[in-house]
Amino acid sequence: MCIEVDAKFKPDGGVKLQDFAGGKYACVPFKGTAMAIGPAWMQVFAQHLPQSGLQPTGQPALEFYDTDFELDAQTGVFSCELCVPVA
Repeated sequence: MCIEVDAKFKPDGGVKLQDFAGGKYACVPFKGTAMAIGPAWMQVFAQHLPQSGLQPTGQPALEFYDTDFELDAQTGVFSCELCVPVA
């Protein structure tokens, strides 16, 4: 899990900092359960990227959760974006 922090943040304990490169990302909306997110990632790499003609750069892919994130307590459904750095 990652959260955005400002330059003044000082990590301690088991917390570490990681920078993510800027640039071009292919982002695919996801809406489903935690059990469905793995297959959704597979679809991004097996279908969406090849069909788009874009190539992953090998940098870390991200799940972007908006500040108004909601989880449906009854169904377990939530929304995010699956984002892959591309060239």
